[in-house]
Amino acid sequence: MKKIRILPLILTVLLLLSACGRKENSENAATTAASIATTTAALPETALQLGTVYSAPHVEFSLFKIITGDRVTASMDSSYFYENMLEGEVFVDVVFDVANLSSEPLRGSAVMRAVAATPDGTQFGRVLYAFETNNNTYVMESAELAPQTRGRLHCAISIPETITELSLRFTVGGEIYTRAYQLHSTVREDLVLELSEPVTADGFATIKLTSFGYTDDVLPVNTSGDYRHYPVANPENTYLTLYMVIHSHLKSAKREDSFVKVKARYPDGSTYEGMIVVVDRDGKGFSQGTAVMPDTDTVCCYLIEVPKSAAEETVELTIVFNGSEYVFIS
Repeated sequence: MKKIRILPLILTVLLLLSACGRKENSENAATTAASIATTTAALPETALQLGTVYSAPHVEFSLFKIITGDRVTASMDSSYFYENMLEGEVFVDVVFDVANLSSEPLRGSAVMRAVAATPDGTQFGRVLYAFETNNNTYVMESAELAPQTRGRLHCAISIPETITELSLRFTVGGEIYTRAYQLHSTVREDLVLELSEPVTADGFATIKLTSFGYTDDVLPVNTSGDYRHYPVANPENTYLTLYMVIHSHLKSAKREDSFVKVKARYPDGSTYEGMIVVVDRDGKGFSQGTAVMPDTDTVCCYLIEVPKSAAEETVELTIVFNGSEYVFIS
């Protein structure tokens, strides 16, 4: 009997804002924010709406999501991230889908400039601009968006975590786009996935959730003789399992982990991530890094290790599929 254990790889990219330089950084941020406010005061303003495509010279963009957190990560992989190292501060990460209509590559700060303000007028202008790359598996501050291509841009504004209400302002071309935001809330389109209801992305794939549950040992269908399984290593934990069927519409094979990403969030704010495995066709186990073949139904299982106590709570699963985020609530 083979025992397979998950060994998560955590590779960290730090946003280095050292304590000794914090005063200088804060002063620079205040100056930047004041400068932006002064130069844009007379520009027309537009209220940002989710999913609406806005046009500006050389770019088109739409608001994808706003979240609060201490890290900025790519949509499909959280192993590489920028971490806010300023004590008592978090990122308000405003995520846009952007199309570069120009003939030149664009850095994130060239697409837009961001600033946040509290109701009493205090402004914050320390911003990390970073594009997602490599099929949304990396996030890089130095990345550029090539001409005539689309990409996902993070505008992560560093904010003291004690603040509750903000006005977010983005200068793009000759206009200002605004959005009210409450810290620690998630703003995104409410796309809900239900069990047995397939979702299709034309030209990419169809996914269908088939079952959800908890188990201390993820067993294959066929447990006679030798089989391959995933027993939980920590007796205080259990596995959240989400089974799904992926049907690829691509012309060539593609790894299963490039189709979907799942994150679990519980009422206390704790979040967990895991990995996806393919159910072997012989029914005797599971495989990782397996190619999903075109025009074939591939059964997969997403495993997320969580505390046993979490199994008694309601969980919200965020399912990233073809650049969109869907929600499944147990």
